[in-house]
Amino acid sequence: LHMVNIQDPTNPTNAGCFSADGYTHDAQCVNYIGPDADHQGEEICFNANEDTLTIVDVTNKAAPAQVSRTGYANSAYTHQVWVDETQTYLLLDDELDEQNYGYNTRTRIWDISDLDTPQLLGFYAGTTAAIDHNLYIKDGYAYEANYRAGLQILDLSGMASARLSQVGYFDIYPANNNANFNGAWSVYPYFASGVVIISGIEQGLFIVRPHLPTPCYDFNGSGTVDIGDITLVTAAWGTDNTLYDFNGNGTVDVDDIQTIALTWENAC
Repeated sequence: LHMVNIQDPTNPTNAGCFSADGYTHDAQCVNYIGPDADHQGEEICFNANEDTLTIVDVTNKAAPAQVSRTGYANSAYTHQVWVDETQTYLLLDDELDEQNYGYNTRTRIWDISDLDTPQLLGFYAGTTAAIDHNLYIKDGYAYEANYRAGLQILDLSGMASARLSQVGYFDIYPANNNANFNGAWSVYPYFASGVVIISGIEQGLFIVRPHLPTPCYDFNGSGTVDIGDITLVTAAWGTDNTLYDFNGNGTVDVDDIQTIALTWENAC
């Protein structure tokens, strides 16, 4: 895991390296605001390391420290990971388990509320044999680039009980959904407009606009949007907390309060 200082973009410099756990294919690094009080405020990297989920504290670039290293059954090639907006759960793509074990698309679901002891909750099994390659999370949905199955969009509202559901897709390789390396390579869902970009290995660039169910803002789990949910959003006022920044302008502000207020007493 290499760290590069880009404060001067025209003169990037090496800032550090973590090499205690072998090969890192992919990583997501965050300023940690999740539920683990032991690591609040640290810079944490979640790494896909060959056959493990490896979590590293990189606050001190000169001396990064491994927080945990966790394997799982039937690992083949731990390819990529992404955390949800509360930094409580994580999704993991293993790029070769579909080919090696004959699985349908398998996205593993982790509870990372304790960074020192992540827990594998289960997995989402897709309806095809296509390989899951890269995924990203935005506003309670996972956007997966699943090679021959194209873009797959999953509702994450049941993540705590390891239940995900498909709510949309865009197939750029309609010939078949076999476990081979063609089709959707990656996706990018972070435009404020809601459009999603898909990069196809052979097909080129696709720009699509998903039509998804109206999001539910029941953050406290009461079953309806109530004062507790508005209190949570208000407490994040002025921060860049992406969970409550509904309009995507980089700050929790009055527009976000108005957005949740308009769904008052909606059942979820």
